[in-house]
Amino acid sequence: MAENGYIGKDRDGHLLYALALGHHLGAGAWVEGAGDRWDRLNIDLLPWRTDGREIVILPQRGIGEPGIAMPSTWVVDVVKRLERVTDRPIRIRPHPGKAKTDPGPDLQSAWAVVTWASGAGIKSIVAGIPVFHDMPSWIGGPAAKCCVGDIENPFLGDRLPMLRSLAWSQWATHEIEEGTPFKWLLG
Repeated sequence: MAENGYIGKDRDGHLLYALALGHHLGAGAWVEGAGDRWDRLNIDLLPWRTDGREIVILPQRGIGEPGIAMPSTWVVDVVKRLERVTDRPIRIRPHPGKAKTDPGPDLQSAWAVVTWASGAGIKSIVAGIPVFHDMPSWIGGPAAKCCVGDIENPFLGDRLPMLRSLAWSQWATHEIEEGTPFKWLLG
C-alpha cells in the first residue's frame, strides 16, 4: 500500500511516502530495521505543549476500506462527544484536499487536536501538540490517546518509540526509485 507520507518531508526537503503491506494509515505491516532511521530523517521534535485553549478537529477525506477510512459521520459524532466532556472551544480544520498544507498555522492556539487517523496528527505530535485519535490501529496511537473522553489529560510521554517505528514506513522518492523500500518490505 502506498500513500502520502505521514510526516510530509524530511529536513532536507525530500518528500516522503508511506509504504506498507496490506493496509494504509499505519494498519498495515512494515519491517523495522536496526539503527535509528528517525534520526536520519533529521526532523526536530518540539517540546510537548501544555497550554493552548481550543480543540482542533483534523478530519480526513474518508478514502479507503471500512474500518480504516474515517467514517462519514465521524466529525459530527466527535463534536458531540467533545461537547459532553469539555467547555473548550472546538474548531474544525477542513481537510485541505490535494493541497499539501502545513497544519501548523491552524494549530497555534490548540490545546490538543483530535483526528480519526490523519497525517496532520503525526505532524502535530512532532510539533508537540497533544493528539487524540479514534482509529484503533492508527500508527500514531502509541504517542497519543485513543478517544476523547479524557481530553483534559493528554498523552505527554515519550514519542520516540512511535516515531522510530513510523520512520521505517516512510521513504523518499530517491529511495523508491532505487527499489530500497521494496527490497526491505519484501525481504
